[in-house]
Order: sequence, then structure tokens, then C-alpha cells
Amino acid sequence: MYIDQASAQELQAQLAELENQYAGFKAAKLNLDLTRGKPSAAQLDLSDGLDGILSGAYKAEDGTDCRNYGGLDGIAEAKA
Repeated sequence: MYIDQASAQELQAQLAELENQYAGFKAAKLNLDLTRGKPSAAQLDLSDGLDGILSGAYKAEDGTDCRNYGGLDGIAEAKA
């Protein structure tokens, strides 16, 4: 279907189908991390000898491993 050639009824049906699919994805409660190039904890462990004053305390309060960029929104404790 070409959206610019569809009738209002076809567009409403398409909208209903997409909303149904979206509701299904939300109901699945997926927890996906699609980050590219993000090293695993084992790879990050290779630099443990270099952490200096951190002495292994590199996890944020929410459990985020701060050796790996601090998460999408940054480190909450650093913004407080």
C-alpha cells in the first residue's frame, strides 16, 4: 500500500494494525540493548589493574558499569 494513495478507511485499518503490533511489543516487556561496540564486563575487567583510586568501585547506584560510558543518560550521581 502506498500511503499517499490509500483511502481514509485503509489508513485507519493500517493505524489499528500498527497500534496492535506496538501494544504487543510493549506487553512483551523486552529489555534490549542495541548499543554497538559496547565491550562486555569481561573485556572491561582487563583494565582493572589501571583503575587507581576507584579500587573497583565503578558501579553506579543503579548498577550501571561506569567503565563503559556511564549509560545513555550519563551518571545520575555525577549530575546530582
